[in-house]
Amino acid sequence: MHLHILAFGNVQGRSYRWFVFSIARKLGITGTVKNLPDGNVEVFATGKKKALDEFLQAIEHDAPYAEVKGLNVHHIPSKEYQGFSVL
Repeated sequence: MHLHILAFGNVQGRSYRWFVFSIARKLGITGTVKNLPDGNVEVFATGKKKALDEFLQAIEHDAPYAEVKGLNVHHIPSKEYQGFSVL
């Protein structure tokens, strides 16, 4: 599965990208995470459905310093990544 995710809330300047990175690496998910000029964080994630479900749960509810108000999640066409990168 391939997802495009926008995380919104108080997610920049709170180590949120590094939290997303660590969860992705732990679950074997590839993709990217980056801050957007509008204050949101954008994630592209590729992995197995079970891993992505766990990933979404964690990045929405378990970030220790960020205040995630919600995620906008969209399925996207296949996209191949080598590892997971913070941009």
